Amino acid sequence: MSAILGSDAATETAPPVRASLGTCITFGIGTVGTAVLLNTIAVYFPAMMATVLGQSAAVGGLLLMASKLYDVLADIVIGLASDRTRSRWGRRRPYMLAGTLISALSFLLIVAPPALHGPWLIAYMAAALIVYSTGYSLFNIPYTALPAETIEGYNERTRVLSWRAFFATVGQLAASAGVAAVIAMGNGKANGFALMAVIGAAIIFTTMGLSFIGSFRLPAPTLYVPRPRTAMTLRQRVGMILSNRPFVMLMGAKFMHFIALSGVASTTLLFKLDVLKVGYNGQFILSLSQNITTAITVPAWVWIARRIGKRWCYISAIIITATGNLSWALGAPGDPVWTLWARGVWLGIGTGGMLLMTFAMLPDVIEYDRNRTGLQREGAYSSIYAVFEKTGFAIGPALFGFYIAASGYLPTTNGQLVSQPHSAIVALYAGTTVIPFALYMVSIVFLLFYNLDERRLKRSEREA
Repeated sequence: MSAILGSDAATETAPPVRASLGTCITFGIGTVGTAVLLNTIAVYFPAMMATVLGQSAAVGGLLLMASKLYDVLADIVIGLASDRTRSRWGRRRPYMLAGTLISALSFLLIVAPPALHGPWLIAYMAAALIVYSTGYSLFNIPYTALPAETIEGYNERTRVLSWRAFFATVGQLAASAGVAAVIAMGNGKANGFALMAVIGAAIIFTTMGLSFIGSFRLPAPTLYVPRPRTAMTLRQRVGMILSNRPFVMLMGAKFMHFIALSGVASTTLLFKLDVLKVGYNGQFILSLSQNITTAITVPAWVWIARRIGKRWCYISAIIITATGNLSWALGAPGDPVWTLWARGVWLGIGTGGMLLMTFAMLPDVIEYDRNRTGLQREGAYSSIYAVFEKTGFAIGPALFGFYIAASGYLPTTNGQLVSQPHSAIVALYAGTTVIPFALYMVSIVFLLFYNLDERRLKRSEREA
């Protein structure tokens, strides 16, 4: 590639450096921490507010939305700053270390709050969620950017990042089944959440810290010679990003995906508690079967992506996940336990493909931009991606929370469950089935216009 220092015909055709298994594991394990941090808050914070702290479901959703909107600014600032940072640890690692420390602290602050009530409780939670959002962004933005600047090769990225998908399932298992088991030990009361806060913070600190150390084993970032260019206005820079059609289509698909995923995450636990009457043990069974299946099927999705391409791999995974969500329409109190196991397997298969493509497609569109423009903007693109992720995760819980609250859902305290009105039961069914199904179908429409495959990526590299 002409933009690479010292490139020639030989280096253009040389195969990408293959990362060792140890590198894949030590770098990927940080996803356990991010998954525990993100999924525990997304799934259990609304339920904790509604069943332990006596707040409306809308309050929990609104607080999450506000913290995610703050993330929009934090992600952009951190992404641009990491692109410009120069240190003996590289551009990304100082932020990863700071994010590790702040993320572990924030988990304790949120899940084990002091004995506050009314406006003081809401103000405290708002501040704690800001700390949580800052820590997550400090770690996740550079963590997402590193593969785009260190791992070369269309299929090599899929292989390396499949370990991130695997560890994401481990983190999700801990954040769902593990958390449910710990909370159940405390009968859904505050002491169960407090125990979970200590365990979760330790997991977050350990795994993110190991990933920070493991990131030093990645190949050295490829150095590029910036192409001569005149100063650009903000409008021109935005226009250049919008001209990257694969990135725009990917973000459209991801945005719908994130709204659906976060909306279901904030609703599904209430659905199991108030509709299916399976409690936290039911959540444990579903999460265990889903995440084990996801981990097992990741290698199969790597194989599928090589055969049919990442776009069709992603579409196939979305269809499986969407139909799995729709199947909850047939769920009812008293269903046999095997139906939870079966749905967990079904959803786990689809989740494996969606997770893998979430990690594997972003570096491709970043490389495509670099080939087109000669600019190294891994941090900027990662921050834009995170903005879509956080905005989707903000809109989902807020919309679903207001929808559930408007349906007449009755909040309680100290883990107590009451008989919910029929309107609330209908809303919980809809929020778990048809609404996420429709959002997933819209995401497929965006992917149909995504046109970046291995051949086009290599062609852009030659033209660079």
